Amino acid sequence: MAVGNFVMFGYIRHKQFEVNMKISISDRGIHAIGDLLSAGGFQSRLVGGAVRDMVVGMQPKDMDLATDALPEVVMELAARKGYRVIPTGLQHGTVTIVYEDVGYEVTTLRKDVETDGRHATVEYVTDFAEDAARRDFTFNAMSASLDGQVHDYFGGLKDLDEGRVRFVGDARERIEEDYLRILRFFRFRARFGGEETEHDLQAIKDTAHGLSGISVERVWSEISKVLQHSNGTKQLRPMADLGVAQVIGLPIDEDNIGIASDAREFGARPSVMLGILSGHEGYAEELGTRWKLSNAELKDAVAATQVLAAAEYDPHYWLTEAVNGLDPTVACPILSALGAHAAAKALAGDIPVFPLKGRDLVGVVDKGPGMGAALNEAKTKWIDSGFTLSKEELITEIMNSGPATRRL
Repeated sequence: MAVGNFVMFGYIRHKQFEVNMKISISDRGIHAIGDLLSAGGFQSRLVGGAVRDMVVGMQPKDMDLATDALPEVVMELAARKGYRVIPTGLQHGTVTIVYEDVGYEVTTLRKDVETDGRHATVEYVTDFAEDAARRDFTFNAMSASLDGQVHDYFGGLKDLDEGRVRFVGDARERIEEDYLRILRFFRFRARFGGEETEHDLQAIKDTAHGLSGISVERVWSEISKVLQHSNGTKQLRPMADLGVAQVIGLPIDEDNIGIASDAREFGARPSVMLGILSGHEGYAEELGTRWKLSNAELKDAVAATQVLAAAEYDPHYWLTEAVNGLDPTVACPILSALGAHAAAKALAGDIPVFPLKGRDLVGVVDKGPGMGAALNEAKTKWIDSGFTLSKEELITEIMNSGPATRRL
């Protein structure tokens, strides 16, 4: 059965979301750990995003297990087998078992008993359905027995099939448990579709203010994932309409959204797209600093605003900028988005390298300020020549420039 551009294996019967569907779980580590738990008298299932991704025919990034065994028991069983065990999140019931140098998270079934909008106090349970009820979206609440049988308590398969992102249970309750789920909603909306219920959208609008308490690093982590999707920029206007963009400080300008969208098609990174959306160098610096972008990401965002502000499409100009330090991978997607294809093509090729270094002028020019002045003058002449003057020709130019720079 088709799901968007993917194919689901097995079959689905939409009657109160009753499902008979299997996925193929071939991962050796998952089966080894599952067998370990089963031998101890416990159940385990593949859960979360791994099941969702395998349903739509994609290779999951992480393979996580849920079990009715307590974390201390999981650690003991693994240690007996000789597996390395890492207590990665004991306060939430999670341990990591290392099998053949790959780490697998194993989490005890749980329910939230208290939340503060970001962190939860949990209580262990033995019911997979109760554990699923605490998850964010219906297609993330699915689990799969290790024989591949999919268990879908909240209609996640149907939502995937119909291109809908839907919260588990009451949307407002799920959001107030963790406000970051608002941004995750738009990330999955970019990936899987946009046929949401008015109830879910209204809940987002009513609770958007809660994002002000989310760490800025998590905000940028989610926004960057939104922007990397082909439908990512299409989420920006709804984010503004629901008040989300205003709370997190994400600038929304229709012209810049269009440029960012086109630039992404030409390979722009999320940090470059953020710079385009910022529009101005000062705001890119402020937003990048506030969201704690890495130095490389902040440099991308600021450079993107400078490219936009240049309004110069001559290839020689942009080659000169690249020679002087501009990253072509920032400029090329933006120039392509603006229709300056000749300039983008020039930057996509080999960037000219200034052939002269200070050591080439030893014995020709006195050390000190004169050396720097001679190099700068030579570089200007080299650029003006269309990057054609050779090292020997540049040295000759310096020697013929007179006693101001030449060593006597």
